[in-house]
Amino acid sequence: MIKKAFFIKHFLQIQKGGIKTILKKLISTFLLFFQLPIYLISVPIFIIITLIKPWYLIRWNMLRTSRIGHLAVNTELYCCEREANINFPKQKYKDFY
Repeated sequence: MIKKAFFIKHFLQIQKGGIKTILKKLISTFLLFFQLPIYLISVPIFIIITLIKPWYLIRWNMLRTSRIGHLAVNTELYCCEREANINFPKQKYKDFY
């Protein structure tokens, strides 16, 4: 029943939007299939990181590169904190950016 409603909804969208809607739906389906292996690989990596957390900490951070000011300031703040030993755990750790 749910599948039928799903297909009817998409059919009506295609009927209303035409070839442009078909192309958008094909592209989004194509991209979804390319993202699937990434999701399948990320689950075991997440489990491994969670299991080793008591002995070795892995920290993830993001560098904002949309503007050069953020890139310079955030990187410099991290370097200053590391130099002054501020905001760092006592156990072994690795930072990834």
